[in-house]
Amino acid sequence: RALYALKEEGADQPERWMLFHAEADEKKIVRQKTILSLFRAGMVRVQYQPIIDLQTGRVSGVEALARLADEDGGLLQPGEFLPQLNPSDLTSLTQQVLAQSIVDMQCADKSGFPLYVGINMEPSTLADPKAMDELRRQIVNSGLPPQRILLELLERDDTLSVASTQQVLHELKTSGVRVALDDVGSAYSSLLRVKELPIDIIKLDRAFSIDLEHHPKELRFLMNLIHLMHSMGMEIVAEGIESETPKDALSALGVKHGQGYGIARPMDFGSLLLWLERHKTVAWTRPMSPLGAVALQLRGLDATARILSHRPTYLNYIPNFDPDLDCDVGIHMNRLGPVAARLSEAHRVFHGRLSALCRQSGGGVKPDDFDAARMAYEEELFRAVAEPPSSSLPDAHLAAIGTSTQQV
Repeated sequence: RALYALKEEGADQPERWMLFHAEADEKKIVRQKTILSLFRAGMVRVQYQPIIDLQTGRVSGVEALARLADEDGGLLQPGEFLPQLNPSDLTSLTQQVLAQSIVDMQCADKSGFPLYVGINMEPSTLADPKAMDELRRQIVNSGLPPQRILLELLERDDTLSVASTQQVLHELKTSGVRVALDDVGSAYSSLLRVKELPIDIIKLDRAFSIDLEHHPKELRFLMNLIHLMHSMGMEIVAEGIESETPKDALSALGVKHGQGYGIARPMDFGSLLLWLERHKTVAWTRPMSPLGAVALQLRGLDATARILSHRPTYLNYIPNFDPDLDCDVGIHMNRLGPVAARLSEAHRVFHGRLSALCRQSGGGVKPDDFDAARMAYEEELFRAVAEPPSSSLPDAHLAAIGTSTQQV
């Protein structure tokens, strides 16, 4: 049987061995047959996870997530049944999810919630003319504005590099349908692919949001990514937001949209309507966590560096500037109380360093000098949010950030 399995896999498969164990293999076959039977019996169910505008708090859309109802009344997650489906089944799954989503979004319209819906689709479907014709027919006949259909593509192989596939994507975009590249930053999905494709939205791999509290330096990467995506006319959706702290930091950093268990778990359509009715729209106005304060400071530092590159005298006001009373970031840090004490102290030292640079130069702070002070300051901010709070900064860290007038 192992030999037959190898033959079925084909010569192009990288795995050139197959282990056969009678009992385990029989269970696997039974499981596969059960899943295929459920799938072909119409047991696909659709759940929705809300996507919110992190800046305004409004719900902007939902992602449609496929589930498979089993014989016991439970729901199988995608990881449990997708591996058992062949390419034709996956295309059928996309069509079923789209059909149900259209019906549900029409009902949502009548309830006063005109949302967009994201549909996961295998890139290989783009290379199937019949499947694409059916998808276009569904969208045209739906009565929904095509802009409210977002096709989410997960980059698994080189399918998206094929010219004919890219042409299909351009045609979809011309028709008004939006396209997202999913799980950007994961093992396969590449930022290099973004510049080749007519993408409207990139969805950041959930690992970024989950790791932010333990790896705050990733805020730098995300900030640069935001600049890049905005310069290309694309929006960002951060997935995997599981608590208020990363949500706060991403909001402060300027990420437009977010989703995750910290906002809402996937739910059936009836539950979604109830959630929408109860959802309180709360706009982000200021950081509510130390990580959020650091994210906001990074944005400010980046903006200052850009201005300094063509206006060297921009920081000449600093010597007369109180970091606790006149600086918005300093005010926000102080509002957070003892938990942000190290941040506030590092912020004061940084302002002192800038004041010294201004007094020494007379004609303005040189960009290189600002960058050196900025990098030391950012490193201390990252340490402060990654380590337990303490009453004061270690002397070594103070020396790295601040320098006396004589030393400058």
